[in-house]
Amino acid sequence: MSNAINNSRARKRAKRREFKPREPYTHRLRKILEEYPDGSQVLREILQNSDDAK
Repeated sequence: MSNAINNSRARKRAKRREFKPREPYTHRLRKILEEYPDGSQVLREILQNSDDAK
């Protein structure tokens, strides 16, 4: 089989797979905030900068 056919089949299989996070996003974000040395201020600044860039 050609590479194009194999790549096409691989993409179709990948689309069918469901992504299930190991933990809720809110729990993961809370853990990330707890690990920041300055609390949430750094992450808040990053989020604000990304929002301003839109």
